[in-house]
Amino acid sequence: MNSTIYCSKNSLLNTLPKSDLSSIMACSKLVRLEFGEVLYESATDVQYMHFPVDSVVSLMYETIDGKSSEIVSIGNNGAVGSDILLSDSLSRFRALTISAGWAYQINKSHIRGELSNRKLLNSQLLNYIQNLTTEISFNGVCSRFHKIEQQYCKFLLLYNDRAPGKIPFTQEAVAHLLGVRRETITDIANKLQKENILYYIRGQIEIIDREALESHSCECYQAIKNIFDPQDKIAA
Repeated sequence: MNSTIYCSKNSLLNTLPKSDLSSIMACSKLVRLEFGEVLYESATDVQYMHFPVDSVVSLMYETIDGKSSEIVSIGNNGAVGSDILLSDSLSRFRALTISAGWAYQINKSHIRGELSNRKLLNSQLLNYIQNLTTEISFNGVCSRFHKIEQQYCKFLLLYNDRAPGKIPFTQEAVAHLLGVRRETITDIANKLQKENILYYIRGQIEIIDREALESHSCECYQAIKNIFDPQDKIAA
């Protein structure tokens, strides 16, 4: 497998200058993330950053009484474990793999060493943290003011952007991620399927009419999408 070609599928890596990318690739390895694999728990010392290629990882918040909801999902648009870039490197959320696939893994000492020597890399990753924080803020506003159907459509659109193809989720799994009742998601999914917007079978969701799905979403989808539109790659 050609690592240079494969890593280009991660848009964050793809924004890096060639010299920085080569250095990152030299101290990282391609790993398989399995469905349900926990990369780290909340309030633990993060040891690795992962740059998903075709996997998707959800950052989850769990309440004292055991209820949980997705804060944000990360796919080929970014990196999991950016807490490493902060002084204490303690995780704020639980990182749960919700779609199996590949990711580039780099340990804490290596990434911090690269950051100390490469100012542009440091700037790019700090900019990513800002973008991720902005997305989390949008998600908070969305869950407060927008209908569950809009949130559901936004979730599917963003997931499909970050891991193209069929979406491997049961309605129960989506309900868990959104922190709502399964029956609510079932009703919404059935409605969208009758309108020929989605096709759902055996734990897989296929988007049939993306334009119509976007019209059922809220403005948060486009706002978040705009945040992560890849910048022009900088040559070095």
